[in-house]
Amino acid sequence: MAVEAIGRVPRRPGPIGRLGAGLLDVLQVLGEAASLFTAAVRASAFVPVDRQRVVVQMVRVGTDTLSIGALLSVFVGMVLVVQAADQLREVNESVLGPIVGLAMTKELGPVMMAFLLAGRAGSAMAAELGSMTVYDEINALRTMDIDPVRFLVMPRFVAATLALPLLILYSDFIGVWG
Repeated sequence: MAVEAIGRVPRRPGPIGRLGAGLLDVLQVLGEAASLFTAAVRASAFVPVDRQRVVVQMVRVGTDTLSIGALLSVFVGMVLVVQAADQLREVNESVLGPIVGLAMTKELGPVMMAFLLAGRAGSAMAAELGSMTVYDEINALRTMDIDPVRFLVMPRFVAATLALPLLILYSDFIGVWG
């Protein structure tokens, strides 16, 4: 009996087992992200903000996103004008400006900048923090009794939160102007 149990090869999980394992992996990642988010919010709400680090991160977030945001906003604004003009030709072309302005300011500008901030600046932040993890810089912060969430994550979180409305205003202006 004991020899039989040792010699058995475990079966591969079926499709339901693989689906369940994948779902558990996704839930674990979402839980870790939610935990980090709540820690960053807690750290930014109850701890005095180091303005210098926040400003440095805002400059990084802004400069990373401004050029591609302007280019994207100009082209989206132009495409929106061309498409709306084609549709409004039969009705009333005098409402073209307000329609483009409303579409850019209410819908397209915020969505474009949110995607750009998450994609460009977010990936840069993730790469920087990942590199710090690889080189044990985060463990060094813990060794010096410095909370990595307060020191590294919180300034980036506050900077992205403050920079996004400014980037949206910039995108709206460029998109309507273009």
